[in-house]
Amino acid sequence: MTPATVALIDTETFAVELVTIGGANTVAGHQWTSPSGRLTFASFEGPGAGLAIIDRAEGDAVVRILSYPGRPHGVTFARP
Repeated sequence: MTPATVALIDTETFAVELVTIGGANTVAGHQWTSPSGRLTFASFEGPGAGLAIIDRAEGDAVVRILSYPGRPHGVTFARP
């Protein structure tokens, strides 16, 4: 299997950037982009499963992985 990968699309130019977010034998889950468009959050399942935080302003770099053992297929966003 290949590593989990997400496709980030520039909605002005329709250019596609593929970003690898997991290691070997992982699969991407859902992804969300922050209201400002700067950050994308993408879940992935498999060994080392978690939530990848991708900074669009930093060249679509994965700036952090939050560990989430098991099968984190999605994320819930709530405002207080």
